[in-house]
Amino acid sequence: MSRSFFCFFKASWMLFSFFIIAAMSLAIYLCRPDPEAEAFYQQLNTANAKTDWNDYHLQQKRHGVVKEILFNEGEELRKLRLECREAEIVFTEKEGKGEVLERMYDVIGRLQEKLYYVLPDGKLARGETDTRGLPFQAVSYFEADMALYSFRHESLTAEQVLLTRYTLPSHILPLSFTEAAPEMTGSARHVDFSLKDRKFNLHAQGFKGRFDALENAT
Repeated sequence: MSRSFFCFFKASWMLFSFFIIAAMSLAIYLCRPDPEAEAFYQQLNTANAKTDWNDYHLQQKRHGVVKEILFNEGEELRKLRLECREAEIVFTEKEGKGEVLERMYDVIGRLQEKLYYVLPDGKLARGETDTRGLPFQAVSYFEADMALYSFRHESLTAEQVLLTRYTLPSHILPLSFTEAAPEMTGSARHVDFSLKDRKFNLHAQGFKGRFDALENAT
């Protein structure tokens, strides 16, 4: 047997032994329980043991959320635009009934309450596009500490709301109101927006406000 063959055989055996040792070490490492993973597993088992499997809850956090909701009342297609610093998508299921909610924090909202046309004779017209008149809109801008949107009920509930209302030209929802004069400002503890029966509804609790347009006119 030549010396070169013996060296090759020896090197092959050493390499084979190295792989065997590495494989055994990896197996030992993988089979060794991780303290954090084991604690999480025990916590999960404890929670599962106490959970009614008819109830299910799933939550996902998001940041820098912008949501635009289109809705119509009759032939008017309007928009609700929501922005928030942080949001949570929550899915709950109880007794086979599911509900998807979005909980938002530090909310800014812009809402087209009404679209209409001002005709040459000063009358107002709503509905189909009227080329004789100028388009106008009633828009509400609001800020809220927290808001909850229900996908199933198409409703938005906001807490601790600062509300400003404008009358503006155009039917395009603006992003900035710096050059517009408000006609009403106010605050409310609780505000509900809903599209029940395909109609826009707004209800405010604890509302305090003033009509700036009247003050500016005096």
